[in-house]
Amino acid sequence: MVRQVKFGDKYSNHDWELILTNKEIGTPKVKENFISVPSGDGSIDVSEALRGEPSYDDREVSFSFDLLVPPDKQVRVRQELMGYLHGQKLKVIEPDDPFYYYVARLNVTDFKMSGWVVKVTIEGTAEPYKYKNELSVYDTKLGAGSTFIVCTNDRKRVIPTITVSGDCLVTFEGRQYVLLEGANRLTNVIFSMGDNHLEFRGAPNTDIKIEYREGAF
Repeated sequence: MVRQVKFGDKYSNHDWELILTNKEIGTPKVKENFISVPSGDGSIDVSEALRGEPSYDDREVSFSFDLLVPPDKQVRVRQELMGYLHGQKLKVIEPDDPFYYYVARLNVTDFKMSGWVVKVTIEGTAEPYKYKNELSVYDTKLGAGSTFIVCTNDRKRVIPTITVSGDCLVTFEGRQYVLLEGANRLTNVIFSMGDNHLEFRGAPNTDIKIEYREGAF
């Protein structure tokens, strides 16, 4: 099978006959913030002061391709590439990690023609996290008394959408909140990495659906 990159809704080989020769997925740099201590040793690390966790810079991604087509077709492929993705913000799925996507502002930075061979480079500035293609979903019905659900999350903190078929209560990290019939997003219910425990109380057979998209490095 040909290894190819998906940019938005198009595939590098299927749509443009590009042959992937190299890829580089950068690592997002931690946004460090240190305050020097006057007349003292070292510094104070306030990198987590605002959010309670580190923040990260964007990451750089780069894909190199060979294009082996006649010169007249090279011109058409270049025009299609420039029109479709140059300067655009798109989802990017690379062949070795097909269950996640990056969100990147893309640029065609190189298109060197030499006879029937063209060297093509597509670069992008991507958000620090990659995201699962599929939402994480937990479905259940309330029973008598309390109903407990454990939701596992990856590295990126996320606010889940909790949809209920009737008003009920949810307890998260020791605090109780009211859920109204329909979709709810509570700013105090934020899933961290690992297991997140929820306790629901309400009328038996009330439908509960929890949805969120996991982000990882």
